[in-house]
Amino acid sequence: MRRFWSGRFSMLISSLLTAVVVFALFAFFFGCVVVRPILFPAPATAPVPEAPDGSLIEIKSENSGGSAGRTVRGYLMRPRGPSDRLLLIFHGNGATMDGDVDLGMAFAGRAWNVLLVEYPGYGLSSDSSPSESKIYADAEALLLHVQRQLGIDAGRTAALGHSLGSAVAVEMAARGHVQRIALVSPFTSAPAVGAFHFMPPGLKWLPYLITCDRFNNLSKAKSIESPVLIVHGRNDTVVPFYMGEELHAAFPESVFLAVESDHNDVFFRMSENQWQRLFSFLLF
Repeated sequence: MRRFWSGRFSMLISSLLTAVVVFALFAFFFGCVVVRPILFPAPATAPVPEAPDGSLIEIKSENSGGSAGRTVRGYLMRPRGPSDRLLLIFHGNGATMDGDVDLGMAFAGRAWNVLLVEYPGYGLSSDSSPSESKIYADAEALLLHVQRQLGIDAGRTAALGHSLGSAVAVEMAARGHVQRIALVSPFTSAPAVGAFHFMPPGLKWLPYLITCDRFNNLSKAKSIESPVLIVHGRNDTVVPFYMGEELHAAFPESVFLAVESDHNDVFFRMSENQWQRLFSFLLF
């Protein structure tokens, strides 16, 4: 009898281990193969940005072993006169850096050096593939390169991120590379957005188990000592308004601006007063 139950127990353990392995493989396949094209609908082509006193920057990232990695690209916009300030602009998941030229020019006209950052797999960097870790690594490599080139430290550097770009701005603040950040249409985490859009009430937990690229802004918020400005559209149909409110409550030092807008028209719907508050916040 003891041998019988011992055999049954061994079979149960074996079955459970098999189930765990099968689920892990499913989670990897679904989270990293199926979800990524949805999370990163990357435009495969894009023009080189064009702006007065602007230039394309290309550097090689460094692999963990010290060898040259993929090419990292950005676009640096210089003000007419001398400046010791740097603003990074991170675009959303369906855009490319050339779409932020007008926004960048508005800050360059206010005596800022402005760096537009391209993500791996996007536009001019479509020779790579996107992932959360690669996006952070490329942004950091480009940021540090330009800071060294211009002789500007983190204390005179700010970042502005829209949608997906908000997560990159938060990560750069978490790594101590920027003094303050402005987050436009930010989300709490990528799994939370997936749960909001695609999961019925009983399955809201599933994206948290199977998403490879989490971009968890909410979990990082309490550790961010930098001042934060959040801009969010009340009628946002992509990233719900309440996510901006949750982040506002989580950051130790933050200001919240509510705009009568959806997701992609938020900059166009901001009032003159809200624009001035954004400029005043970033032009420290």
